[in-house]
Amino acid sequence: MRATRLNGFTLIELLVVMAIIAMLAALVGPTLFDKLGGSKQKAAAAQLSMIESALDSYRLDVGKYPRNLEDLNEDPRSNPAWSGPYLKKGIPMDPWGNSYL
Repeated sequence: MRATRLNGFTLIELLVVMAIIAMLAALVGPTLFDKLGGSKQKAAAAQLSMIESALDSYRLDVGKYPRNLEDLNEDPRSNPAWSGPYLKKGIPMDPWGNSYL
């Protein structure tokens, strides 16, 4: 009976493939993370623009700016000119998970 030899990859071949994968990751990784950071900045700018519009609408209705952001969505009952809520989905968190104020 002849012993069968199992064919596989040598250690050198595995190291070469891992080195190629590491070089590709080093080239692609920074570009990918820059794109992700840029999209978060654009989302934050859009949210701030939405909050700015809500603040302006509140001021036009009530005659002054709110004391805090919660006043944009809570009916003060003391001011009949309030016609909110001014932010449809409530006060958003920034794209990094922090509150704006």
